Amino acid sequence: MEVDQFAGVFQLLDKRLKMDVLKVFFQDIPIPERYGIFRIIYADMEYNFINIDQNFLIQCLHDRFKSVEHKKAIQQLKQTIHSDIITIYRGEGRESSPSDEAYSWTLSETVADYFANRFKPKGKVYEAKVRVEDVIDYITHRDEEEILVTPSCVRDVKEKK
Repeated sequence: MEVDQFAGVFQLLDKRLKMDVLKVFFQDIPIPERYGIFRIIYADMEYNFINIDQNFLIQCLHDRFKSVEHKKAIQQLKQTIHSDIITIYRGEGRESSPSDEAYSWTLSETVADYFANRFKPKGKVYEAKVRVEDVIDYITHRDEEEILVTPSCVRDVKEKK
């Protein structure tokens, strides 16, 4: 099965099944394409890293260094941010992962506010700092300026008022 065929199959699946199906076919996907498919599935799902099998997550994140999409995304981030330390935001609703366990952040306070309040008002918005070198990925295809970062790399977290 060619990579384009894999991408097409994932588009047809319910978002709750995509990650599990990726796990089944992961070894059959050419290494340079694996992470690209993973990042699309991750970004399109309302899924968080703590719900993904950790061994599978480690394998996916390792493969990102062989991904053309990842290289382009990190280059785009570096062109967008002209500093070694960036400010990131997280919108936390009632059912969200707590900020100290969260991998998904954003460069946009507006996007964070949306995620904090999209289902019920009274969510929280957090601001934090992260070194650019600690960013796992920068996902922009949904206009959310999503920053993926390991929770242990997030510094100076404070709730916005």
